[in-house]
Amino acid sequence: NGSRCYGYSIEKITYYDSLTRPDYTKGDNILKGLLYLLTKAYERDFIKYPAFFSDQPNQLDPTIWSLEYGYSPKQNNGYDCGAHVIMNMYFLSLNLPLIHNDGNMKAYRKRLAYCVHTVDFIKLLFYIDVKG
Repeated sequence: NGSRCYGYSIEKITYYDSLTRPDYTKGDNILKGLLYLLTKAYERDFIKYPAFFSDQPNQLDPTIWSLEYGYSPKQNNGYDCGAHVIMNMYFLSLNLPLIHNDGNMKAYRKRLAYCVHTVDFIKLLFYIDVKG
């Protein structure tokens, strides 16, 4: 069945790139590499934790997985990659459209630094301006 997240079956890997326009050759190689790593990790964990996988097949079927390109707001510099990755994960985890932008990245970086420094990640949920 693919990976499970709170009862939902997900067989999709989405590639987001904030730095460049999609380079489909590079992106295809990254997506295929991620799927390969995922199948190998599944096989390793199937052997290592057999009780956890008792009702699962012993291998992932890579042919049922979709590999997609997702829209990502573009960065205007070469140093905000990590902040964009975190913001993408944050917005996607809340099922929000990716509407953050470089104009607000300085504020996002400060908020992220504050949350990491104070180990108070929950405040991130209340202080990020999701309107971009």
